[in-house]
Amino acid sequence: MDLIQEHNMRLEPMRRITGIAMKVHTEYKPGLLENAYEAAMEYLLKQDEHQVERQKLLPIF
Repeated sequence: MDLIQEHNMRLEPMRRITGIAMKVHTEYKPGLLENAYEAAMEYLLKQDEHQVERQKLLPIF
């Protein structure tokens, strides 16, 4: 496998996720609560067989 194909394989998951985010943005336009966009992203990402966790608590020190 050449270097370009390897690079493209690594970026493929990010391209798919970005595509889903753009689909949500295009479909629902601005104006909804963040929670609605989050729910739509979660649904579509799970449909695309991604593992999704919503807003995990992250302690900051």
